[in-house]
Amino acid sequence: MNRYLTLFLVVFLSSCQWWQDIEVLRVEGLSDVALSLDGMEGEVQVVLRNPNGFDIQAHGVDVAIYAGEDRIGSVSLPGRQVLSARSESTLILNLQSDPGALKSLLQNQLLQFIGGSPVEIRAEGTVRGRAFGLNVTFPIESSEEIKL
Repeated sequence: MNRYLTLFLVVFLSSCQWWQDIEVLRVEGLSDVALSLDGMEGEVQVVLRNPNGFDIQAHGVDVAIYAGEDRIGSVSLPGRQVLSARSESTLILNLQSDPGALKSLLQNQLLQFIGGSPVEIRAEGTVRGRAFGLNVTFPIESSEEIKL
């Protein structure tokens, strides 16, 4: 009898998909931007859709910002934030440019800007969270082309 119960539980649990990927719907522009000779910092809002039937509490990020192939900054999470179950949530992130990155960006991409060619700005990384006491990690990827 125990074998049948174990077999039933294995089949039942393997057929249940308890985790669905978080979707990045859009990245809404920068706000509270501070630009100086040392670099740039600001706040960016990422709108996500959590299709799961449970809330996820985001508590950390490991996201880098790239211009072309050059890393120009990083993103941090200012505090714990909740991604509500089966709905859209806005994750507020702090953006900080790397020291000297803006100068390097202008030097490396200036001819592209002058020529009217777009420059790809990309964010790649992961967000760490918790649900039911378990650690979950999901990828964040977004790309946008900018022109002068």
